[in-house]
Amino acid sequence: MSKREQVILIITVIVAIIGVYIMFFDTSTRQTSTQNDTPMDINELQKLVNNMSDKVNQDDLSDKDAYVIEMATSQWEHDPFSDIVVPDQSEKKATPKEEIKMTYSGFVQIGSKLLAVINGIEYQAGEELAQPGYVIDNITPEKVVIKVGNRKTISLPLEETM
Repeated sequence: MSKREQVILIITVIVAIIGVYIMFFDTSTRQTSTQNDTPMDINELQKLVNNMSDKVNQDDLSDKDAYVIEMATSQWEHDPFSDIVVPDQSEKKATPKEEIKMTYSGFVQIGSKLLAVINGIEYQAGEELAQPGYVIDNITPEKVVIKVGNRKTISLPLEETM
């Protein structure tokens, strides 16, 4: 056993001996109860509650406190949550062919793998876009060809943003 291990072992034994002494033999560190452990009588509890409510009622409210309480309980003139207007779904006109905004903003080539960044999401050829029915057909650094259904194709040019 090395000297370092001996020192660690001696310190551990000393700490264990002190812990056992404090736990079982030292009475000065133990807390003694100064109050009775019996529960309060109901009459004493009622007296305490009455005494505390009398003290609370005796305190006069300052003008500021009275104003805060009055404002908290009054109707708001400009409720920040009441101006929220939920759009009526019946007014929304359903058009069968809605134009979907797509932006080809990046091109990544990793080995032979080509990726196109469309609307902030990376896609490779053959993958379906987040919009159902749109599939990446061809990727080049200048443009992306997207198939819609079986016949229609869309060509998106690269839009470089600074």
